[in-house]
Amino acid sequence: MQFESVTEFAPAARANRRTFEAQVTSVTGNPLLKALLDAFDGYVVIVNAHRQILTANRRFIEELSDRTDEILGFRPGEVLECVHAAEARGGCGTTRYCSTCGVVGAILACQDSLEPVTRECRLTARRGSLDLRLRATPYSVGPHALTVLSFTDISAEKRRDVLERAFFHDLQNTIGGLQAWSEIVLHVGGVDPKEAMERIAALTKRLADEVETQRMLSAAERGDLTPSPVEVHPEEVVASIRDLFGGYAVAADRHLVVAELVEGRPIRTDRTLLLRVLTNMVKNAFEAIEPGESVTLAFRRRDGVPVFTVANPGAMEQETANQVFQRSFSTKGGPGRGIGTYSMKLFGEQILGGEVSFVSTPEQGTIFQIALPPDPSGAPP
Repeated sequence: MQFESVTEFAPAARANRRTFEAQVTSVTGNPLLKALLDAFDGYVVIVNAHRQILTANRRFIEELSDRTDEILGFRPGEVLECVHAAEARGGCGTTRYCSTCGVVGAILACQDSLEPVTRECRLTARRGSLDLRLRATPYSVGPHALTVLSFTDISAEKRRDVLERAFFHDLQNTIGGLQAWSEIVLHVGGVDPKEAMERIAALTKRLADEVETQRMLSAAERGDLTPSPVEVHPEEVVASIRDLFGGYAVAADRHLVVAELVEGRPIRTDRTLLLRVLTNMVKNAFEAIEPGESVTLAFRRRDGVPVFTVANPGAMEQETANQVFQRSFSTKGGPGRGIGTYSMKLFGEQILGGEVSFVSTPEQGTIFQIALPPDPSGAPP
């Protein structure tokens, strides 16, 4: 077993080999315990005080590994292939991201209180995002203080909940706008008919866009969304975003600054999906700033790679930054939240084949970007 002392959250050290083998024997030699574990419909593992897996039920082994000995000694996040588990030498539980992980948190809380602890966890795994409901229960065998960790995959439940809340929230807002302008035209008067019709037309288009966004999100999560790449000029994309936010309530008393663009060759991508990624970036940036502040939209090529960036002043708290791209996480709370940044990743990476990332520091502010695949022709920038 490896020993590590460097950690940014939970203890990194692991049991020595003799102790670990004794702990494994203490739980695998109990046939009744094994029968109880296998009777559970979800996943169950037993971990030691160092959060290392000693045994697991049949479902956990069959769905996540072919053999029991392939998971023994590892920690839950390492077997679940959490994208952060390999970022520190200490492994699962020792990175800065682990402070917001429900798996590690439940184990530590159970070890501390010696009482059952229930948590939910949003885990970004290499196979995709997972939403888990966990219960950690203290368990002792002889001198060994262990924890039984049972968890159920509630990703489908969370996905439906988040998508439905976001969809109906946006739908309600847009319909409210349509109703308000219709009432003005019918009963209030005193407004330019052309302006009123333009507003109604814009809201109707937004309503159609919201329905289409819901359709595409559902298709993308099923793996059924296929991009339709066309040649697009970056200048036209930026102009479309600027025009869109000219009528958005979220942009009121705030400014969208377009950095100077160098005229150049077009990029090849799915225009609709790219616009949806950038729209979410700009919308989130507007929601993060105060009246009078500005959001900056820019495009440039880095070594032939097309990159769009959206920047705003101010930095996120580290706990917020650690969870930004998780599907059901939101900095704002309330209905209709927790889907914007997740959809950036979903559309920008899984469908467009690009890379969506961000930096957030007091010095730089917050900058989101999407780097699209480079020009396949290999032409110079």
